[in-house]
Amino acid sequence: MLIRIELSVFTDNAAAIHLYEKFGFQKEGVKRMAGVRAGKYEDLCIMGRIRPGSSAEDV
Repeated sequence: MLIRIELSVFTDNAAAIHLYEKFGFQKEGVKRMAGVRAGKYEDLCIMGRIRPGSSAEDV
């Protein structure tokens, strides 16, 4: 029943974003000021991966 996985990563972490894209994750949006790092609010990139061949009818 696992169809979807999602994650969030800081928008300036290009290496991690590239790695996730390599494994099939796609950028879905940005949550502004959603994470805290070193005492400052930072933007998070939301990424998701849907199992190939899955559709809304599978749920």
